[in-house]
Amino acid sequence: MKRAAKNTITHNTKVIKQSVLDQIENVFLASTNTFAYTKGITRLCRIQKQHPHLLQSEDFLIKLGLLYDHAAIRERGAKKTKLEKQALALYQKTLTLYPQSYRAWWGIGRIWWHRENKNALPYAKKARALVIKKHGSSALYTQNIGLIYERLGKYTLAERWLLRGCEEDPRDWSTHLNLVTFYRLTHNFKKSEKSAARIAKLFKNEPAAFRKTPWGEKIQESIRDAGKPLKLIKTKK
Repeated sequence: MKRAAKNTITHNTKVIKQSVLDQIENVFLASTNTFAYTKGITRLCRIQKQHPHLLQSEDFLIKLGLLYDHAAIRERGAKKTKLEKQALALYQKTLTLYPQSYRAWWGIGRIWWHRENKNALPYAKKARALVIKKHGSSALYTQNIGLIYERLGKYTLAERWLLRGCEEDPRDWSTHLNLVTFYRLTHNFKKSEKSAARIAKLFKNEPAAFRKTPWGEKIQESIRDAGKPLKLIKTKK
């Protein structure tokens, strides 16, 4: 996000200081890089109480929604359902304010994806179309479609979309990471090791502090284990 004059950014006529935006970003990254989603939710909600107009900010709503979304994956039963509903409400509120928010469209798609439901596809495709319209390319949003097909067990379509996304941005190690996971799942270890080698080369450019986080270490573990089979982990019901 670009900095506006005097370290402020305007959302729906409300001004949010850059220091607040930086605080939100730091909380979000710390939470996702360490898988401390619940802690991140608590901290973002605390910031929002101090700045009520954040509920008009697309970026804030999406970040908070993603934390609820990720936290839901680790739960089951009523608690999982509650967290998913909170994430969904935030994504839907975002679309009310910002109908062209590709992150919100994909957010809803993510929830259906985690439910292993084909209803994720139209949301993922809508998000991809909006990304292309705004930025000209999509990469990871293209791969999101492949990830859905992977979860649905349609591996031919999954590979097609995953490769397509990788071709759109071959310099993004994340696109290669999705391929490593896919090829380990389908036991195509020659291809998974080839993709892992590309990640290793690109990942060296990431800050050392990030590489040492639990998420960074998980990525490096995927590189090391590229030649080993991977079972598809079913989401908790």
